Amino acid sequence: MINIETKYTLKVITLSVCLVLIKYIVSYYYYPHESLFFKIISLGEKDFTLYSFIVESLSRLDLYTDWNETEKAKGIIGFPIFSLIWHSIFYVFFGHYSFLILEIFFYSLLIILIYKFIYLLNKSYDQSIIITSLFFIFLEFLILASLTTDTNLIRVIKLPIYEFLIYRFPRPLITSAYLFAFLYFLIKFDLEKNNKVTLKYSLVFGILFFLLINSFFFIFVTSFISLFIYLILRFREK
Repeated sequence: MINIETKYTLKVITLSVCLVLIKYIVSYYYYPHESLFFKIISLGEKDFTLYSFIVESLSRLDLYTDWNETEKAKGIIGFPIFSLIWHSIFYVFFGHYSFLILEIFFYSLLIILIYKFIYLLNKSYDQSIIITSLFFIFLEFLILASLTTDTNLIRVIKLPIYEFLIYRFPRPLITSAYLFAFLYFLIKFDLEKNNKVTLKYSLVFGILFFLLINSFFFIFVTSFISLFIYLILRFREK
């Protein structure tokens, strides 16, 4: 029998999948004969094509990104490898369809982390899922409003949320999953009231910082400083 925590987590996953697929469903309604491959590309953000080229090159272990047959790359290009590595691995097996598969996975992961983060704060499954659902539904309406009525007020409201909580690849889709995983485990660690940092949390924070440092350096710096200050203040009280 499914326990209550798993039951609510499945509800959050259902919400996440629906939010990702709704744009594809609408696209199929208006353009039923358009291929899924083309929809994945056309429904991506403006920088999606560039990152998809890098993913494809990385999947071949080609760090020179020779996308032009006449002009060969003169050096290795720098890019945030840990925000692209998962897509590069999946690209080997699924091609461009890996972008859709991992869009669903990481957006679901992001929403689950936020749901669990909220639950740690209020300890109510019902309130947590309602707050999470309303927030992300509001975000979808905000994106729709920005496409139809791009006023300055909508841009001001949308920009900070859009930079952290949307399915644009790789930022913030991948980097925000790392960020909210860090916040979730930080709150969980705080609630446990341990007198020392256990090996489990040392490994978790170490892995997350390892992923963040070459995904989004500014988030890494902010997270690292936040953890450092938190540990100083916490153990200063002991």
